[in-house]
Amino acid sequence: MIEFHPDKRSSQSEIMDDFQLQGNELFTLLDDLARVNQYLGGNRTVISGIKELIGSRKLSDPLMVVDLGCGDGELLRHCSKWAKQRKIPFQGIGLDANPHILQLAKERSASFDNLEFRSLDVFNETLEWPSMDIAVCSLFLHHFPTEDIIRLLGIIMQHCQMGIVISDLERNKMALNLFKLISPIMLRSKIARHDGQVSVARAFTRNELDQISTKVIGNHSISRKWAYRWQWTIQPSNQNNR
Repeated sequence: MIEFHPDKRSSQSEIMDDFQLQGNELFTLLDDLARVNQYLGGNRTVISGIKELIGSRKLSDPLMVVDLGCGDGELLRHCSKWAKQRKIPFQGIGLDANPHILQLAKERSASFDNLEFRSLDVFNETLEWPSMDIAVCSLFLHHFPTEDIIRLLGIIMQHCQMGIVISDLERNKMALNLFKLISPIMLRSKIARHDGQVSVARAFTRNELDQISTKVIGNHSISRKWAYRWQWTIQPSNQNNR
């Protein structure tokens, strides 16, 4: 039973938050997530945010993008192809807490010499973070309680030159009903069909994002995108043009 509340975020857990998830179940789940990002606007939302943060800069060094909760690396591969088409030098680092996912990301990205994948506890402020221009949180933040999101964004902002691109879901009943309608057609994994509904229940209203933004230092831009997506970019208050 999905715990959906229009007025507050659900605290129900997703099955994929089990870091020991592996094997065929994991492979099918990640393939489904890639399909969702491709057809329901996730990849486009991230690319749009990256372009917004780059702005009018002329990049002399490779653009360093770090993807938090990178899954099998599909989003970074998409970003790398996009950058190559536009002759933008690009380096990507994927971070994930599931060792089985990281191994799969390395295997599926073997032909990309500009991508690497690491394990990192994103809430450990004493660990050394990779240097980065842009951090990406795609369908990542809704996994955490609001207090942890505020803390995490504060940590990330200490390490990015250009800012953060956030792509996440809008919580409302229509979004939930739409997902219920299309998931049997689009998704092969029972886990993906279950977790997708939980993701909507854990997602955000505009008012909730506005409240979070008041507690994170930076210049915020929040806009609604297709298929009940939020695009949220955060830029440092004092921009450092490379």
